[in-house]
Amino acid sequence: MLMSRRVGLAVLLGAGTGTFPSASFAESPVWQSNGYAIGGFDVVAYFTKKAAVRGKPEFSHVWHDATWLFESAENRDKFAANPDGFAPQYGGHCTMSMISGKQSRGDPQAWTVRNGKLYLNGNQTVNSRFNEDGDVYVSKADSWWKRSYAK
Repeated sequence: MLMSRRVGLAVLLGAGTGTFPSASFAESPVWQSNGYAIGGFDVVAYFTKKAAVRGKPEFSHVWHDATWLFESAENRDKFAANPDGFAPQYGGHCTMSMISGKQSRGDPQAWTVRNGKLYLNGNQTVNSRFNEDGDVYVSKADSWWKRSYAK
């Protein structure tokens, strides 16, 4: 009961900004909107089409307590066979927010595939900044993510 109140408070505090204090990360590591992981975008398409493509409810897969959508059965099956290979880093949260221990939604339209991994950022401007020195930012974000969601 106490944990659900803390999470509820974190959601209320972050409402409007999408930002959560580092001490109160959401229970699910995957951000969801309208009931779908990363707002219903097909994460496989970032790799195969090099584009942000919306998925369709008829091609869905549940992973990490989130429903992921895909534009085709082929993409759904690729994801199901290797979700860690396609899922965005940090649960789809903004990489640049993560470097300072904050959790905010990444924009599925502001994305980068770097070293074979998908990263989302808050907007195109932030994504451009990320692309200037991504390896440094990834190292910092990895550190915060591991502290918050150590397996």
